Amino acid sequence: MARRLDAYRRHDYPVPETMLAWNISGAGFDNVGEGGRPVRVPVPRPGRNECLLRVDAVGLCFSDVKLIAAGSDHVRIRGRDLKKNPTRGGHEVALTVAIAGEEEGFRVGDRFILQADVFYKGVGMAVGYVIPGGMAEYFLAPKEVLHGDDGCYLIPISDALGYADAALVEPWACIEAAYRIAARRAPAPDGRALVVDAGGGVPAGVPAGSEIVRAPDLAARAGELASGGGFDDVFVTGAGPDSAGLVAAALAVLGRGGALCLVAPGELPHEVGVDIGRVHYQGIRIVAGGTVEAAYAANVREDLLPGGAAHMSGAGGPMGQMHVQRAIEAERPPSAVVVTDLADDRLEYTAARLGPVAKERGVALACLNPRKYPSPEAAEGALLDFARMAGREGFDDIVVCAPVAALASAAVRQAAPGCVVNVFAGVGLGTVATLDLNAIARKSVRVVGSSGSRLEDMLGVVEKATAGRLSTGRSLGAVGGLAQTLDGLRGLKAGRFPGKTVIFPGIPDMPLIGTADLARDIPQVGRLLADGGAWTRRAEEALLEAKLAFPE
Repeated sequence: MARRLDAYRRHDYPVPETMLAWNISGAGFDNVGEGGRPVRVPVPRPGRNECLLRVDAVGLCFSDVKLIAAGSDHVRIRGRDLKKNPTRGGHEVALTVAIAGEEEGFRVGDRFILQADVFYKGVGMAVGYVIPGGMAEYFLAPKEVLHGDDGCYLIPISDALGYADAALVEPWACIEAAYRIAARRAPAPDGRALVVDAGGGVPAGVPAGSEIVRAPDLAARAGELASGGGFDDVFVTGAGPDSAGLVAAALAVLGRGGALCLVAPGELPHEVGVDIGRVHYQGIRIVAGGTVEAAYAANVREDLLPGGAAHMSGAGGPMGQMHVQRAIEAERPPSAVVVTDLADDRLEYTAARLGPVAKERGVALACLNPRKYPSPEAAEGALLDFARMAGREGFDDIVVCAPVAALASAAVRQAAPGCVVNVFAGVGLGTVATLDLNAIARKSVRVVGSSGSRLEDMLGVVEKATAGRLSTGRSLGAVGGLAQTLDGLRGLKAGRFPGKTVIFPGIPDMPLIGTADLARDIPQVGRLLADGGAWTRRAEEALLEAKLAFPE
């Protein structure tokens, strides 16, 4: 390793007095930095219970774009005067200790990543929102990060992970979290329960003390019943095919993490409007069966079905690509994976980047653009034909990677018995999809969703990546210098690159370059990429040796 790069790794040089940072002072891209450039601000010096870390790499996330669009109206910082108290995006970070301060257990040169969903004394203090994030040369970790409700939110990493690999652990943890959604197998113990009697009475298995309301009275009492945060479990008994309105009303009084249990031996409504934003962000669930016990136990699978058929719907973007990669690289992968997207260039990128890995793993990979078929019905027929070629009557797993309600509706139609439909895309609260609840009940389909990740998810990704069982860097699509952060955010919104964009703050000014173009633009880096143009540690070292700028 070159002497200069080695000094950088160890932070063997003085911390400067000032740094460049992309402060957010209001809504819109015009309020990021000043005049399209980063602003120069003092480098904060850590006080007691603080630590200063250099930002080695920062991944750009669509959550950053949402923050910029909303400004002070964003739910995580609502009411904050950004003109007086700006924040800074960037929660996908790789960090190196620059000044340890008075904190024990930290030494200059130690490396960390960050679980950004920080809680301190029960209050959310998310990094990249409340706490200014990593779109800068340095990041000050305050006491809320070092001594939060879950302990320290900094996670130590070894030199086995490159900077980009480390920064991409956070989005990969969100992928992992989507396959760790545990299902309650019974009504919530000591929870709040409601029985909506539509002619089926009160079934066995309903918790003692459950509140009971007649079906005709539900709509009139909805406001009253929904107060107090809603119910943990709502049981609708005796619902028939014409009870879509009743089921929708029952969903409305369900609380966060709650389950709607349809207890009915016969046909259920085929078209019910379901707020899939609540499935994604609030973890609500719909179960159905002839008994309460059977309904809750019908489908509790979390991870992809080994040897099954998986459909990654709308998966041409950066996070969708990661779902596809995870499926192919799984210890026991599906036998077939089909990726759908409306952009041919993204599908071509998927085939080039992940096709060789799929072939090596014995996974049949297909990339389909629904617009290439004469009708939506023809496109769906082609999808189901792919599942049949894999020996399945529909898909065992469907991951919805684009925030489109119609894709969730289609997923239930495409589902095989026992399918898990994962509404992964960040659909907003109030986004209604029409779901066939009769099909959900008949096929025991589980519809789930998740947002963000937990410390244990990040630790799991670190372990897999360090052991070489996961290449987080394979999802990298573009790199750039600190001055190109705003360009990268605009490109993210426009879908410019199918893979993730990572900024290296140690490189002050380098144009955004897609990994596919590195061989042309920076040959000494491009020739060190892996098959399909995948990022490597050697390519990163070559880039840093060529472009780093720091005081010696």
